[in-house]
Amino acid sequence: MYSPSLRAHDVFRAAILIGFAWYIASLVKTDSLHYYLAPRMEIWIYWCPVALGFMAVFLLYRAISPEDEANCGCEHPISSSVIKNLLIYGLFLLPLTLGFLLPDRVLGTSAAIKKGFSLSSPLQTELYKENAGGGTSSTQQFMQKKIETSAGLPASTARSSSSSASKTFIAPDAYNEEFASLAGLLYEQPVIQVSPDIFSETIGAIELYKKDFIGKRISLTGFVYKDPQMESTAGSFAIGRFLVLCCTADALPFGVLVHTSEPSNLPNDTWVQIEGMIGTAQVQDQEVLRIDAAEIRKVDQPPIAYVYPNADSVAAFQRANALRTP
Repeated sequence: MYSPSLRAHDVFRAAILIGFAWYIASLVKTDSLHYYLAPRMEIWIYWCPVALGFMAVFLLYRAISPEDEANCGCEHPISSSVIKNLLIYGLFLLPLTLGFLLPDRVLGTSAAIKKGFSLSSPLQTELYKENAGGGTSSTQQFMQKKIETSAGLPASTARSSSSSASKTFIAPDAYNEEFASLAGLLYEQPVIQVSPDIFSETIGAIELYKKDFIGKRISLTGFVYKDPQMESTAGSFAIGRFLVLCCTADALPFGVLVHTSEPSNLPNDTWVQIEGMIGTAQVQDQEVLRIDAAEIRKVDQPPIAYVYPNADSVAAFQRANALRTP
């Protein structure tokens, strides 16, 4: 027997599904998915409102449909405990309510402090940890795909650094071959423009061959990050970005140390564009990249503030460089 209480549960569940469908559809309509997901994951979300809508329609139909003949032994009774039902539905209602009430905003310094801000490229740091531990994670799987992609490229593209650059960089292992090719292209630039499309790859390539890039000019954009460790060095802060692999839950805050001739009064989370010379500094007995800033300009936060891994950073650099070249 399909009791009125069971029909009420179906109506309530349908309402929750419609709420989630409405919320996701609003994110798609306002182009706000990038606050939560990497672009390569967004395609899996586009059709969620449709699927959730069909599920809601089925529940509503079951709630108003005529009573079926009982089939004893095949039912899954709902708990009669009010507290248990409130807890279960609360698990869905709480995030849905917060999603509608809280504004969409990018992660900033407060999240970077909690996650731990790195002065090294996450692609390099995580890869080193995974190789040392013998594990395989999403970062290493992504790097493996990059190797496979590079292996399938024409020989002229794969050897671009050795054929067109005056300096050839030797990769220490297979995982760094793309960084070596990218480093050769970056080395030839009078001013290295760090594109958001290959932000982490560019920093990773320079970091891998930091000794060779000392004295080269560089320009990049990011948010200001300060902590007591950096404030102990006069005029130092970091310019950072969040690298998102799948969603903002796995976002990795990282950046480059910036040194200025005078103490900086820029508050945290200020977006700036910096141009200066590449150098190095010692932070907790670790040699990291440092930019000796020649110019610091405040800029607006970009529409898409996060950066993402690129499957072919060499090709992306060549496309961007072709657009900049008159």
